[in-house]
Amino acid sequence: MGVPELSRRRNRVVFIALAMVSVGCSDSPSPHELIRSAPETAVVTTRSSVSKDNETASNEGAETLESDEIVDSRPEPVFRPDDDRRFVDPQVLQNADIDVYESKRLRLYTDVDANIARNIPPLIDLVYERLVEDFGPLPPARDEKEFQISGYLIAERDRFLASGLLPEEFAGFQHGQHFGQEFWMYDQELDYYRRHLAIHEATHCFMMRVPGIHPPLWYLEGIADFYGTHRFNERGHVEFGVMPDSPEEFLGFGRIDMIREEVEAGKRLSVVEVSELGEVEFSKSRSTPYAWSWALCKFLDSHPRYQKRFRLLRDHLVGPDFVRIADQQFAPDLWLLEAEWEEFCRTIDFGWEFETNAFVMSDEAPVDLPERATFSIAANQGWTWTGYRLQAGETVHVTAEGQAVLNTTPVDWVSEPQGITIEYANGFPVGRLMAAVLIDPAYVDETNRQRMEVIDIGSSRTIKSEFGGLLMFQVNDFGNNRSNNVGEYNLILEAVEDSSVTP
Repeated sequence: MGVPELSRRRNRVVFIALAMVSVGCSDSPSPHELIRSAPETAVVTTRSSVSKDNETASNEGAETLESDEIVDSRPEPVFRPDDDRRFVDPQVLQNADIDVYESKRLRLYTDVDANIARNIPPLIDLVYERLVEDFGPLPPARDEKEFQISGYLIAERDRFLASGLLPEEFAGFQHGQHFGQEFWMYDQELDYYRRHLAIHEATHCFMMRVPGIHPPLWYLEGIADFYGTHRFNERGHVEFGVMPDSPEEFLGFGRIDMIREEVEAGKRLSVVEVSELGEVEFSKSRSTPYAWSWALCKFLDSHPRYQKRFRLLRDHLVGPDFVRIADQQFAPDLWLLEAEWEEFCRTIDFGWEFETNAFVMSDEAPVDLPERATFSIAANQGWTWTGYRLQAGETVHVTAEGQAVLNTTPVDWVSEPQGITIEYANGFPVGRLMAAVLIDPAYVDETNRQRMEVIDIGSSRTIKSEFGGLLMFQVNDFGNNRSNNVGEYNLILEAVEDSSVTP
């Protein structure tokens, strides 16, 4: 702690000064007199200011005094960059028919309808509070003014160009653009996405005011989209960084549909590939890199296994340590992270449940499957590891029984291991027993990028794993509808000598 440390050092310096005086000439004041007359802050005497009466003091003692001088080692104060916003002449605004709406954190210049515009500044005030809560306060300004940004919400582009409020070099952006403590955005047809984009750009303005900030581009764009993803709860309070729970409430967002389309087209990106997205990728597409970056930020921030590690990165935005710390945090179980990320991308949906879809693992070392084993799989859990590993080509016969209730609205949906064919999730009946092999990293390369070998089971099936890895099971359901399930299936696993089964 800073204050006690300072106090101890002060006492130590006073003690050394007293010792020096006590070995001086006989006409020097006594230690008790020094204590009575000493100021509250110790004064250290150096060799250059020692009186002639004390010149007989030992050189060793004098050297000790020099080495214990109090030196102000406090770091230079850190200030955020100066407010670089442009001055806007009120007459220019009047001539251009541009209105101003202002709150503590945002001054908004716009030509859109007042009923729309007046709601934006208070929203930015709220996201500023959330950013401070998550990342800490910004450094102070040199002039001690409160942090505020300027935004330009544009309905008619030419109006802002002619008035000088939209610089020519920024006029070519598609949706939004930020620079310093200013951002520009075109008005959007959809109310949700207008707010989302304003929050996204305001988040950039906040983040880039941190001196020396140096995280990778995927993180900056992903985290801006993370906070931009918002909703109003039943009490009318806004929540930031949410998982969109319905397409109707998040019109214009589009990120979930983009991920689905990329996965269906065989273009899924791994965690490592998303983390390598840079200026080239973002300049080529104004959609999919943002979708992947948002998805990874949301996944890592919400998943119970990775949330704490991901949030630790907030403390390493300045300087070159971000990538090193990220590698340090996630490298030990990157194979598992990649598998859970793959499953998230495969089953992503509005309202996807991170807690209940998390893989159920164990710290125990995997063992080979015995001739016969039993296992129970809960209907309200994600992929669950049996504790067994399979070798590539190993054959297993699975038999399952039991019941699970998948839904209670309007009536109970009772399923057995073969599933309910009235509704399908992820290409299979809901409630159907599924198996998977969490593939050993040794089998993952450029020719085989998948981490999970998903296998349809039902009530009974003999399977052969194409790849070696950990044997897992799950009751099939939508990724946003697992937490309300109850019940379990009881499995019998039997090793099969005949390896003629086609995987």
